[in-house]
Amino acid sequence: TMGKQSKSNAKKEQRKLTQRRRAALEERLRAPRALQDCGAGFLQPALLRVGDLEISFEPTLSKPDLAACFDILEDNMKEQYEVNPWGWDAKAKRAELAHDEARFVVVRDDDRVVAFAHFRFEVDDDDAPERAVLYVRELQVAEARRGSGIGRRVMGLLQLVGAKLELDCVLLTVFESNKGALAFYEAKLKYVLDRDDPSLFGREECYRLLSKSLPKPKPLGEAN
Repeated sequence: TMGKQSKSNAKKEQRKLTQRRRAALEERLRAPRALQDCGAGFLQPALLRVGDLEISFEPTLSKPDLAACFDILEDNMKEQYEVNPWGWDAKAKRAELAHDEARFVVVRDDDRVVAFAHFRFEVDDDDAPERAVLYVRELQVAEARRGSGIGRRVMGLLQLVGAKLELDCVLLTVFESNKGALAFYEAKLKYVLDRDDPSLFGREECYRLLSKSLPKPKPLGEAN
């Protein structure tokens, strides 16, 4: 059997390996996090319009935009949070939108915000970091605008940006109770249960962790 000293050394080595892995992933994320346009420069301008709506990528929200995004989020999600163990915490949700690492896609009709996504460039897991991901914290469309393809377009743009930045996948969480959102991500956008989803480790949670792998860049010189 492994002695105490050997076990201790093995744990130290594992910790060091985890730290090195995390440092390498954080290094990969440094450039994406530094982009003032959040990756929008990779996108064709035509993709940033849907009919009369204008889409912009923004590193921070102005106070009026933050208030407008929060209102959409509260209208859409307060009830979902209240029926789940997490509960609704308006102050914490506002703080998330104002976080230094938060990035946004904002959809406007003239000056009025009608949809938004809150995303971040993150390492996938604290305990066992393996992937550099684009993590979608929120995708919210005002009720009057649902079914118009805005959500699908925004997710498509985020996937394009993630691929251009050579990230590993797009990651997101959805409440089990939110059947409409689950159908949108799984049936329409082909997201799958992520390998880190708690249910795969025998833990029952109120949410599902979904992901979509991003295409790897072709090696230099390979034909298109």
